Amino acid sequence: SITSENEEITEESFKERKFSLVSSIETEKLIGKALICINDDNRLLSIINEKNAYNILFSDFINCQNCLNYLANNEQKVFYNLKNWYHLANKNSFKINGNNIDLMVVAFLCDSKIKTIDNLLAKYNLTLKVEEKDNQLDLFSENNNSTELNAISNRLFYLTKILLKELKQKEMESLYFDVERPLIKILADMEIVGISVDEKVLDSIAKDTAKKIAHYEKEIHRLANKEFNVNSPKQLAEVIYDDLKLARSTKRSTDAKVLGKLIDVHPIIEEVLQYRKYAKFYSTYAFGLKKYIEEDGKIHTKFNQTVAETGRLSSSDPNLQNISIRTEDTSSIRSAFIPEEDCVLLAADYSQVELRLLAHLSQEERLIDAFKKGLDAHTKTAMDIFSVEEDKVTPLMRRQAKAINFGIDYGMSAFGLAENLNIPVGIARDFIDSYFEKYPNVKKYMDDTVAKCEQTGYVTTLLNRRREIPEIKHRNRNIKEFGKRAAMNAPVQGSAADLIKVAMINVYNQLNKRNLKSKLILQIHDELIFNVPLEEKNEVMQIVKEQMEQALTLSVPLKVEASFGRNWLEVI
Repeated sequence: SITSENEEITEESFKERKFSLVSSIETEKLIGKALICINDDNRLLSIINEKNAYNILFSDFINCQNCLNYLANNEQKVFYNLKNWYHLANKNSFKINGNNIDLMVVAFLCDSKIKTIDNLLAKYNLTLKVEEKDNQLDLFSENNNSTELNAISNRLFYLTKILLKELKQKEMESLYFDVERPLIKILADMEIVGISVDEKVLDSIAKDTAKKIAHYEKEIHRLANKEFNVNSPKQLAEVIYDDLKLARSTKRSTDAKVLGKLIDVHPIIEEVLQYRKYAKFYSTYAFGLKKYIEEDGKIHTKFNQTVAETGRLSSSDPNLQNISIRTEDTSSIRSAFIPEEDCVLLAADYSQVELRLLAHLSQEERLIDAFKKGLDAHTKTAMDIFSVEEDKVTPLMRRQAKAINFGIDYGMSAFGLAENLNIPVGIARDFIDSYFEKYPNVKKYMDDTVAKCEQTGYVTTLLNRRREIPEIKHRNRNIKEFGKRAAMNAPVQGSAADLIKVAMINVYNQLNKRNLKSKLILQIHDELIFNVPLEEKNEVMQIVKEQMEQALTLSVPLKVEASFGRNWLEVI
């Protein structure tokens, strides 16, 4: 029999429905909770409920008024990848209403390892049989019946009850209906609106970057005393290990970590690392972003709800969450992202949000007190660890305290901290001991979280998002240690994800309620970016700060830093 984690499922309860191909559907056949699926090229649909199973071409579907009325009514419907449907609705001018189920999101909430239909079907032993898969010939034939679409639809319809039961058992119904489901529409809208790009700025950055790449290549050739392909690991290894004899190694590695250790041995290493940095920047951003600019002069990135196991959103095609502000060169690319005409960009960023959440979750009085007094958390940690007054905290002390604050949250070892700060392991261990001595509740919280996870196999966030961490029960010590670190960090990271999602929903609703033209266009970790017409600046600034700072009630105040700019670099 087919088994899931939660219950025995008998083979009989999984019915293979036969689908009939139709060009329209009567209203009375569209009653009750139906599962609506569409194939990858958005050409053919399957609609399945307790009584009926239909295939209908998308072109017929959008000309069938009964079908469109069904989508627009407030009855609950079931989809897989509801965000795609919002895109289809936008392109074809129809409406989707109802407190709908997105099986893709529900399955991911129940088990964050499930990121694709294949993962989902495999988990419940429902993998497609070979004969059920569409072969390449089917895709180009006139036969509009899809074996694969129907086989998947049958399985998803059957899994709907199982997944909703699991969602309830794991106490995540509220997380889905109050947070994740409303967010689907918001993400679709963000993708549809997109962000404007100034191609001239992009071209100018690409030109400058190409010059830098050529400069470093020339220097590398000069130092190597010969011309070779710097991009070839084999040729570079010959220069480093044979010609210049900078190190002896059987692996002859040229990766960044290995080269970093040779940086003081010969000037060519620094040049190679710089060359690589700019070459990557050029291919990914300076030149690489151009292919994503659409006819409207905008980039429409995709926001993914079912990728990061912590619950954070990710972005792809292109990944805009990776455009670092840490280095001057890479941050320059942000200057190419601009507002629409007669608008400005507004960036609103949660300040030290993970530390605030750690203070709340651990109920560490010293940290709570520091945030209530409006102190800088890293300065406060430096004062506590080094036992000095605020005016005696040096920039180095603050930098070390910052590394400790973030390191502790990620379960960093003394060895990891030593490497990060370039200090002896003994001193790093003293720092960590001193931290836990000053913040005993943080230590207790970390220990309790790990112990509970070892017992149950999962951790939860403030809004009860669950992350299973099977690694914590592993026999292999390294894997188990990874599990422990994940257990320490996931509740904090995941709660930060919960928080910003609630903030996005509240801000979005307020903007709509007041009929404002301002739009949320990007979410980057703890930061939200808006396109704001000039006449709405003051009102929107107030809404955004208010809604973000009041998104969740914690033992510490939430602080949002927000500013306007004529491009994405200016708002930082």
